[in-house]
Amino acid sequence: MKSPVVGQQKQRWIPKVVKLLTWLTVIAIFLGLLRLGFWQLDRADQKSQILSARALQKDSPPVIFSELDKDDPLPFTVVHLKGKWLTDWRFFLDNRILDGALGYNLFALFEDNSGRNIWVDRGWFALTVDRKFTDLIPSSVQKDIVGYIYYPDEYKVLATPELEENHPVVIAGLNLPRLQRMMLNKGLKVSPFIVRQTFPEHEQGLVKKWDVVTMPPSRHVGYAVQWFLLAFTLAILSIIFYRKKRNKKRVL
Repeated sequence: MKSPVVGQQKQRWIPKVVKLLTWLTVIAIFLGLLRLGFWQLDRADQKSQILSARALQKDSPPVIFSELDKDDPLPFTVVHLKGKWLTDWRFFLDNRILDGALGYNLFALFEDNSGRNIWVDRGWFALTVDRKFTDLIPSSVQKDIVGYIYYPDEYKVLATPELEENHPVVIAGLNLPRLQRMMLNKGLKVSPFIVRQTFPEHEQGLVKKWDVVTMPPSRHVGYAVQWFLLAFTLAILSIIFYRKKRNKKRVL
């Protein structure tokens, strides 16, 4: 038979534990909301830097790609590639939305005279109703292209289909490191960035228009304000709840 004293002690500490866990949960949620707010502000700052870098490089004269003295040039550097298309290597980047329309971007491998291979984003093409992909092979006569260096974010895709020679595949997300390893196994070393081709501008109906950032800095700031307001609201409600509980105890 349990002692009445033990039962009374248990009844006293259980509410205290519940109260402690409740406040710890509230504090954890509060700190989490603040963290999300500061993360959004950090993303806004990153996007602002990206837009500034693009604006700074946009009107710069093209740099001859073979004259670049390093393998990791600055993002958005305008480059002039001279060489040839490796037309056997192409793929489609699926689910690209441009001006509200669904389509895909065509990628092809370009071998520069410097000996470096670069994946070139040739542009966007609208998707047909039956989701048929149009394979537009770059002209073998074309030896010169102009574009800018771009380091794409790594999409978290479950799998990247194996690239096949002269048989373009459909890729859901661009995982460049994985594509690099894949091509290296085939004996081709590929640069750790892509080039978004801007010239020739009109080519096989491809639209050469890209969003530098998918979400503007102002929207990130807006999301940050929302997270901070939620944290502030939680803090106010917690203070009100605490005062009501304390006043209730005083009355009793």
